[in-house]
Amino acid sequence: MDIVDLESQVYHFGVKKIRSIILILIVSSMLSLAASSIIEIDDRGYVYAGKDIINHNLLDMDIPQYVDGKEVLGIRERGFSGYTNIRSVNLPSSILEIEAEAFSDCDSLENINIPNNTSAIGSKAFCGGISLKDVIIPFSVERIGDRAFWGCSNLESVLMLGNIKEIEPLTFYWCFKLESFYIPDSVIAIGEKAFYSCFRLEDVYIPNSVVSIGDGAFEYTSLKSVYIPMSVEYIGKDVFYGCSDLSDIRVSDYNKRYESIEGILIDKNEELIRYPSAKEGAIYTIPKAVRSIASGAFQGCSNITYLEITDDVYSIGHSAFRNCTNLRNIYVSKNNKSYKSVDGVLFDESGEILIRYPSCKVETEYVIPDTVSTIGVSSFEDSINISEITIPDSVAILGDGCFAGCSNLESISIPDSVVSIGLEAFFGCTSLKRIFIPYSVEKIGATAFSFCSDLQEICIDREKNSIYGAPWSELDIEVRWKGDF
Repeated sequence: MDIVDLESQVYHFGVKKIRSIILILIVSSMLSLAASSIIEIDDRGYVYAGKDIINHNLLDMDIPQYVDGKEVLGIRERGFSGYTNIRSVNLPSSILEIEAEAFSDCDSLENINIPNNTSAIGSKAFCGGISLKDVIIPFSVERIGDRAFWGCSNLESVLMLGNIKEIEPLTFYWCFKLESFYIPDSVIAIGEKAFYSCFRLEDVYIPNSVVSIGDGAFEYTSLKSVYIPMSVEYIGKDVFYGCSDLSDIRVSDYNKRYESIEGILIDKNEELIRYPSAKEGAIYTIPKAVRSIASGAFQGCSNITYLEITDDVYSIGHSAFRNCTNLRNIYVSKNNKSYKSVDGVLFDESGEILIRYPSCKVETEYVIPDTVSTIGVSSFEDSINISEITIPDSVAILGDGCFAGCSNLESISIPDSVVSIGLEAFFGCTSLKRIFIPYSVEKIGATAFSFCSDLQEICIDREKNSIYGAPWSELDIEVRWKGDF
């Protein structure tokens, strides 16, 4: 090969290389232009939706590490909120923070990667992401804000790798398809209603780092059994409320605050906290170590037919026996100084407060004793057999939800001693056709007559609009005032 040929080859090689570099620069420029048309960046390096993002259908968005010469450090608050055309997002490794509501209500968002450098995910960051199916939360994340995944109804898998100190309130609220959840051992607190209405959640691992479990944390889940480790010092109200498949609650033998007696959760301060809804057995006697029964403690326990309250129980929380659909008889020890039972119905010791009429008591008619002044909260709720109730003129208060769900109740007379009718007092009394409210009633709670499908007429012995509360205002019911009947 002569020198001329060699020079010619070198020249052509150089031209090709230059052309390649130019082509790369052109493509990079086009990509940068495309990115900047759908992505904007603020002075902090936090990106948000550009003006042209709405012109794209089912956008697979690749956020570059640099936009307009600035390094991308975060996703701005509400940066991409409500953009239903975003299908997937690829975040650069430079992302340190995803701010509040950054991707909230992105209905079509199916996939997003959370980089290993990200330390914080803000409140409601992915709230309403109904198409999101799985999420991996890397070790770098130290905080996830409340309601971060609220309403991600198709979220099936969450891999939480660690360093998070708290699962904040409502974080996975309404994540219907979550079936299991492994809580890393960095977590010390499970917030209020953190897993509320995760209907398919059957299995959860609570590590021996968790100190507190907030109110309603696992309410309305499908947990079958649960283990409370030694570290737990606080369990809030209604943590397992509505867990209809729960049959066993176990507690570490070394836990200083709580214990399990035959699978029932009991505070060592002598309070029965939760009887598992699906626990087998028709007859149950409160253990002698128990002095108080928590609110909702037996809610939904459909297997119990007979309940015995022992000598030393001095406190029973409201709605303690709610939705015990097969409960027929409540017996109280004669030596108990706080409560008594009459014909299987639970009263306070004085007989002035009717606390609970068993839901499955077989009688169809019931005459309330004339010692009663208060018909307690949810006292007759879901008593499906009863069709007629006689209220004596000693009664002044009808408590919230007192007759709710009495679907066969056809006849009830409110005496002129009653001054207050509580919230949802007759809610869902589908057989009630007419009700008379005497002059003595001064207040009626909201939704007192809602879902009374056969109720045609309410007669009120007072001047028009002279009563506090109007729970019939949105119902198709004729209301007749004094002088109209």
